[in-house]
Amino acid sequence: MAWVAGRKGKERTSSRGQLLCLVIACTLFALPSGSEAASDGAWTTAISASEEAVPDFYADISSSSGHARMELSTDEIASGTIRIAADAAAAQFTLSQAVLERLNQKSFDITLVFATASESIVIPLSELPDDGAAIVQVGREGGSTKLAEVLAGLPTGVKAGPIRFEVTSGGPPAEGVTFSRYVERYINLGLSKISDSATVLQWDEELGELRFVPARFENEGVNTVAVIHSREDGVYLVVDQAVSFADMEGHWGRQEVERLAAKGIIQGRGAGQFDPSGSVTRAETAALLVRALGIVPSESASSFTDMEDKWYASSVAAAQKAGLITGYNDDTFRPDDKVTRQELAVMMGRAIAYAGGAGHKPTVRGHMADTDRIAPWALESVEQALELGIIKGDDSGSFRPQAAATRAEMAAMLSRMLQSLGFI
Repeated sequence: MAWVAGRKGKERTSSRGQLLCLVIACTLFALPSGSEAASDGAWTTAISASEEAVPDFYADISSSSGHARMELSTDEIASGTIRIAADAAAAQFTLSQAVLERLNQKSFDITLVFATASESIVIPLSELPDDGAAIVQVGREGGSTKLAEVLAGLPTGVKAGPIRFEVTSGGPPAEGVTFSRYVERYINLGLSKISDSATVLQWDEELGELRFVPARFENEGVNTVAVIHSREDGVYLVVDQAVSFADMEGHWGRQEVERLAAKGIIQGRGAGQFDPSGSVTRAETAALLVRALGIVPSESASSFTDMEDKWYASSVAAAQKAGLITGYNDDTFRPDDKVTRQELAVMMGRAIAYAGGAGHKPTVRGHMADTDRIAPWALESVEQALELGIIKGDDSGSFRPQAAATRAEMAAMLSRMLQSLGFI
């Protein structure tokens, strides 16, 4: 799958500044008077900024229907969940700094839902800016020329998108918001039928490439909904394209390997081969975990001394920053060493903690025949993975903690971990 369209420079062609100016202009001058009620209660009152009565809690909304001011429901504020919606394909929502401060005075546990006709994003109040207005963009857009070129190269069509979810601070200066936790986004696919290969991809506007984003698909009545988990803003798409490998025919791990390959998490080794019995290095493991969790590769270097000019350096740096990996006492990472099964279990445990899931000690002790051979530093992680069904023993009931993990075993464990987190 050719998802990369070539690298661009660091310059980002963004319309954030123009959008900020539009929001400021709409807030100060262009809010119409009267009442506007969308079919789903998108907004209740549209008032002029020149009117004297300005509610304490409100959101300004700009969409193809015009500009409106929605007074936030006191009942919803008290309940802890506030829905701000526009019955349009795309909309921009603005909460002033004063409104955010008042909401924070009410409660730190408030959650805000910003919704359009088919998409929504659910953001904890604590994740919104505390030094300016919050500007939230949700909805469908045309996408860039470079993105169109990449999509034209996909073997199957796009199920939904491009769809932008973006949060910026009104500043000054205006800047994007990076969340400290995974934030859920929802895309309604309507009656579209999807397969197990369906996935959500995020468009990296700087690098000109698509990358996997953790997402699962749920049924809501007759509709299919993509539930996305991401810490990053950007443009998202839903695609459904199958991938197969000739050497996985009849293999016990075929379903999980081909599912992750279709999602862009793992890759084959050329000529339609996956090499399921091949080993996995520590560097490859770090890169796979970063990709599987939707972590953006780091621009800064890691602290390891054996990472210079390596293809995996940015992924290893990101994995270290996220707490997924550690090095050795001599400040090396030993990236080319084969990863053992117990090392893999420890890295999986850290990945689960990073994702905010299953952060508990195991309640069921493992029953592996060779439990006594598991290193003390890995025992708790192995038992947690056993309890969650992420790892399993071999035919003799042994875990083989010091054995090198195979590519098929890695894919199976990674797939089970992502399922336990609700990430696929």
